[in-house]
Formats: sequence, C-alpha cells, structure tokens
Amino acid sequence: MLVNRTDDEPWELIERNKPLRDDVRSLGYLLGDTIKSIEGEQLFQIVERLRELAKGRQTNEASLRQMLELVDSLDSNTARKVIKAFLTYFDLINVAEQNHRVRRRVQREDADTSSFAPGSLPDLFSRLQQDEASQNQLRKTLDNMDIEIVFTAHPTEITRRTVMSKQLNIAGHLARKGHALSLREKQKVNAALKAEVETLWLTDHVIYFKPSVVDEVQYGLSHFEDVVFDAVVDIHDQLYQKWLELSDIDPNTLPQQKRFITFGSWIGGDRDGNPHVTPDTTYEAIKYQRSLIMRWYQAKLNDLFNELSLSSNWTGKQEELLKSIKQDASKLPYVAERMIDRYRFEPFRQKIRYMQERINLAAQSPAGKGAYTSSKAFRADLELLWITLAAGGYHASLDKLKQLIFCSDIFGFHLAKLDLRQHSAKHLLVLEEISKLSGKTYSTKTYSTMTEDERITWLEHRIEDTNDLDLDKLSLESREVIDVFKMMAKCQDEFGVEAIDTYIISMTRYPSDLLAVLFFAKLCGIYNHNSHPQRTINIVPLFETISDLQNASSHFKALLNCPTYRQYLNGRNNLQEIMIGYSDSGKDGGIVTSSWELYKAQCQLVAVTESAGIQLRLFHGRGGTIGRGGGPTHRAILSQPPGSVAGRLKITEQGEVISSKYALPGIAVRSFERLEHPFKR
Repeated sequence: MLVNRTDDEPWELIERNKPLRDDVRSLGYLLGDTIKSIEGEQLFQIVERLRELAKGRQTNEASLRQMLELVDSLDSNTARKVIKAFLTYFDLINVAEQNHRVRRRVQREDADTSSFAPGSLPDLFSRLQQDEASQNQLRKTLDNMDIEIVFTAHPTEITRRTVMSKQLNIAGHLARKGHALSLREKQKVNAALKAEVETLWLTDHVIYFKPSVVDEVQYGLSHFEDVVFDAVVDIHDQLYQKWLELSDIDPNTLPQQKRFITFGSWIGGDRDGNPHVTPDTTYEAIKYQRSLIMRWYQAKLNDLFNELSLSSNWTGKQEELLKSIKQDASKLPYVAERMIDRYRFEPFRQKIRYMQERINLAAQSPAGKGAYTSSKAFRADLELLWITLAAGGYHASLDKLKQLIFCSDIFGFHLAKLDLRQHSAKHLLVLEEISKLSGKTYSTKTYSTMTEDERITWLEHRIEDTNDLDLDKLSLESREVIDVFKMMAKCQDEFGVEAIDTYIISMTRYPSDLLAVLFFAKLCGIYNHNSHPQRTINIVPLFETISDLQNASSHFKALLNCPTYRQYLNGRNNLQEIMIGYSDSGKDGGIVTSSWELYKAQCQLVAVTESAGIQLRLFHGRGGTIGRGGGPTHRAILSQPPGSVAGRLKITEQGEVISSKYALPGIAVRSFERLEHPFKR
C-alpha cells in the first residue's frame, strides 16, 4: 500500500515532501505485511486491486465500473476487513502528514536561525522588532490578553482513545527515525512501528457501548495529559518572555501571575438535550478534572525532586526554607518521620515531599488537614523554592520550577472551568410553576400569560423577595433545574469559583431569560453578597437563530435599562459574556446569511456595550465543519468586526477538531500560536 507522485509535480515540492513519502511508503509496507501475515494474501490482493482502481477512476470509466463490480462481489466479512484496511491506512497517512508538518517547521528554523516558521510567535516578534508603534500595541495586547479555549463533547468524534494513543505512539517512532541512529537503534524503531501497526490492525476503531457522561469527560480531557499541558506552557513561556522584555522587567525575577490562555469545558455541564447530565455528574466531572491536574502536579513535583538534590553541605542553610519545612513537619509528622534521616541534608527535597503530600491530601478533600486549601497556597510554596534558589544564584536550576509556576497560574486546582448550559424553555416551565405556587404575589397572572415587561417586573420583585417560596412543592422536573444551581453553589464552596461559575442559556430570546437565571441564582444562594460573598455567577445568553441574532443588541440594551441587572453587572466589574452560535444559525439561514448576521450582531453588541460602559467578551460557539462555523481559527479571529475581540476571546473546540489540533505536541503548539497570532495586528 503505497503513495506515488504525479508526473507534473514540481521537483521542489517532490524534494520537500520526500520524507513524507518515505514515511507513508514505510507505513504502507508495514500495513500490507500485517494484512498478509494475519488475514492472508487474498485479502491483501483485493485491497491493492481496489486501491489501483480507485486511483484510475477519475480518468478511466472502466476503472470505476470494475471497482464497483469488485465491491459488489465481496461477502460481508471480506468487505468488513477491506473497510478496516483503508481506515487503518488513512489513519497512518494522517499521522505521517502531521509528523511531517512538525518536521518541516523544525527544518526551516534549523536551516536559518534568523528565519522562523511563518505565523509562529518568533516570526511575529521578529517582524515587529523595528516598529516602535507595533511594539507598544503588542505590550498593551499582552497586558490584557484573555483567551479561553472550551473543550466540548460532540458525536462527530468517534475515534477511540485507545486508537489515538497508538497513533501518538506511531508519531513518536516516526519522529525518532529522523534522528541520527545506530543500526541497532533503527532496527528497534522499525520493530516498534511494526508492533504498533499490527496492534492497530487488531484493535476495534469503534466502541460497542454507549459512553457515559463520565466516559466523555475522561475521553475529552485526555489530551491535557498527552499534549496540552506541555504545549500551552511552551506558548505561555514565549508570550511571558516577550511581555517581560516589553515591560522592561528583569527576566530573572520571580514569575508574576499572568495568564494568556485558560481552558474551559462543557463535558459534564452541558445539559441542553442530554438528560444524562445531572447535578451529580457535574460534581463528578469537576472532581475528575481536579484529580487529573493534581496527578500531573505530582508527576512534575517528582521531576523537580529528582533535580533539586542540592545539599546544605554545599549550599549552606536557607533560613526561610527551613522555617517552612519546620511548619510542615508540625502538620504532617508522619512525612517528617519518613525523611528525618534520608534527606536531612537536602532541604529542597524535604520541602517537595511535603508539597506532594499536601497535593495528595487536597486531591482527596480540599478541607483535609494539612491539604492545600487553594492553588494560591501551592504557588506560595513554589515561590519559596524559587526565591531560595535565586538568592543562592542557582539560576540554572529554575527552569522546571518556572514551568510548574506557569501551570499553577493557568490551570489552578480546577484544570478547566466547567460551564453549565440549559435550554431557556426548561426555565420557563419552572417559572410557570413558581408563579402558580406564589399565587397573586406581585402579579395576578401566571408566567406564561405575562407580557415581556410584566415578566421583567415580576422577576425583579422575586429576586428581591424569595422568602415565601417553598421549592419542595415543585415538580421533579422543575426541582432538577433548580438543583443544578444548588450544585453550583456546593462546587464553588468546595472547589472555588474558578472551577465553575458560568451558566449559558441556550435559545435566549428575551431579556427576561437572563433575569430568570439571576432569580434561580438568588433562590439557591449563589447571588447573595451578604450571606455568600465568595459565590458568583456568570450569566451568558446564547443567541443562535437568525432572528435571535438580529434582536440580540436591542434585547441586551433593554436589559441594561433594568436596575436589577445593572446592579448584578456592577458586581462583576461590568463584564458581560455573550455567546453567539454558528451551528444553529447556519442551519437556520445557511452559511452566507449566518456569517452576515453573526457579523452584524457583533458590531451592534460592541456599539451597545461601549456606549453603556460595559466590557464585552464574545464567546464563539464554533463547530468542526465549515457549515457549523469551523475552519482555521486564526482566520476566523481576523474576520471579526473591529472592537469585537479587544484581547478577550472565548471559543469552543468540538469533537474531531480537538483530536486534529491537540493530538501531537508540535501540532498543538502550532494551534496555540495561530490562535494568538491575530491579536497582534
């Protein structure tokens, strides 16, 4: 199973793509040998014949006819294996192509250290170097940059994590082949590739059970462990170093708290149309995210432990560090007992072991004795290590520590903020019941019979007065809606506001839809500065249809005239997040109409918020395909209306898009670079 060049292909392109062709040829041979070895020569010949006929079908009608005849002649079992052969083949080609993209980038930079990959951050910084105005704009942009990437589950992603893991292994072996290896090492790499191709052939590409929400959470977040952690820290480091340079700050100073990119997730919080997403699954999703980042911190602390073997016999005593260790020992005496002899001359290792135990305790229970109560406390210990090392002049030992400090700033103890989403129609049912239960309080009508103005007035009164409401009298369906807000309050108390505070209203139609959520938040103690000042809620309208996009600015303007809502916004530093839906608007009006209405809606929302003194953050709900708002992210950002980004952006990554952008480290770095690049216009 090979790839051949066309006769009219330019020689320059041939030479450039030769390593790719070699990889594809090598993988094709391995797959062919695997099929012959396991399934037999006959199946291999059928697959090869179909491939040859498929290549000739565009110029030869006879090839198409013969191909169809051959397909019709296959029994079901043979057809299944033929499909598997081509599916596996294209998997291998995709891995080879992604690996080649990374290789080309490295080759370009190695060939000329003054030349960088087009669109990369070093390339951008180099081009802006001589332009003082651009440098000033860049510093201002970096000062205010706020990008959030939100991972969402989607049925278009069908590839198993097991298969993706094998693809990642194959990519690693291909990358290693490009290095200078001994004959023995080459043989080992080829043997490893053969083993991976063989097991990929024998592995099911699809799952035969219905994934639970917890399965979706684990699958959707697997890319963090595999790739995202290291890739995003790489980009953060580049941006941070440039920010230090432009701000005239000494690069050897303690890393300041700075975040350019953060992450969010809908997996386990998106209940619009998914009855399996319950308050309990939301809680489990947040717990899993916390356990994942804690597990990663443990691994990185272990790397740091192995590196920082500095002995007080050579460094002298560091009083502040020893004082901190003494405090740790009083809280965690069982850890001190294990280390008293083994590491008595290695204070850095002692401190790290205490930190690991505190991370372990925090993963079990945030309120546990000796546990870190927050990521800030964890960062404080990392800062102590940094300050102690820097004071001794041991700057070469700071790199791993710096990366860990960056991660604590980006991911905290929550990994990714979990957004909640519910359809506005569900809220209407609850409000109808409450209006009936409360009788004639504030209105003689039930909610469904009120006008929009009457609903706003009724909700404002209800937000001020919730004392007479008995939620236990609500139906089971309505209580489930309310229980989501109760779970949000519980999670904020246990895991912090950074873990969960956003509530998205699907199919937002009227200003009252946002007041309804504010009312539910007040009912459940989330919006109550007197009793629970640490809690908050970020209410996000989602405008999806063409008509909703057309009315978005006028509805939001009316909402800003509501004193209750303006008071709520004042408590959130006048920052309003608004989501616009690409998929449903595309279904509603088609690609062209959708694009135009999305553009106009953004222009109008920018005008309304600017005139009202409100900060706007637009949340772009983009799908994977072009028809669902997909396409190159950096170009999408460049096409946004003036003033609609302003350094703040939130964007979804769905289904198969996550795999394509974050499956390999080099590709992930490139994806993050392309996301940042348009902000420096």
